[in-house]
Amino acid sequence: MRLGPTAAPAATVQTAARRSIVCCVAGWLLATALAGCTLLTTRPPAPLSAALPEPRLVGTWSGRIDHHEVYLKVRQREGNLFEIAEFIDESVTYYDAYVTDIAGRRFANLDAGYTGGPTEAEPIKVYAVINYRFDGSNRLLVRFIAEKAMNDAIKAGRLKGTASDNPDQSPVIDDEPARLVEFLQSTDAATLFDKPSIFTRTATR
Repeated sequence: MRLGPTAAPAATVQTAARRSIVCCVAGWLLATALAGCTLLTTRPPAPLSAALPEPRLVGTWSGRIDHHEVYLKVRQREGNLFEIAEFIDESVTYYDAYVTDIAGRRFANLDAGYTGGPTEAEPIKVYAVINYRFDGSNRLLVRFIAEKAMNDAIKAGRLKGTASDNPDQSPVIDDEPARLVEFLQSTDAATLFDKPSIFTRTATR
């Protein structure tokens, strides 16, 4: 049964900020795990105070990632903060998100919850950083940061963090925002991004 953006079994509703993650949090980021994990960082490249307005994101979007049908319902919250409800298979996950600009590229910064710390009592807060651009008014191209680009940058000392060659565990960046911005600015697009995923607007609300 195909789930639309307003229906999901109540027992499967999850909040990303309340549970731990291994590769990526469930929901939309689970889909990125199927296609290659995205950038997870302990500090986003820009703070919430730098968030930009992006009213074009508001609405309902549908797409497919690795044979999974994905729905995104984006709502405007206070200021320039957004809530993203993501529907995939039999679950729905909610994210707080905001948009920033880096060298003319738009990035969504998602509160991705927590990943394992040195002990179970010390989880690490992480954010997912995802690039997007509009193709007309009703198509959204989403590009995830390539895992190889992150691993190579960590191993070369361009970024501090934990590299991972395990396909079930994403690298985690733990560096100053300015160094992360420099990495995103200076890495060529062919190396930095995985193949884009395409979402189509199905409703404006």
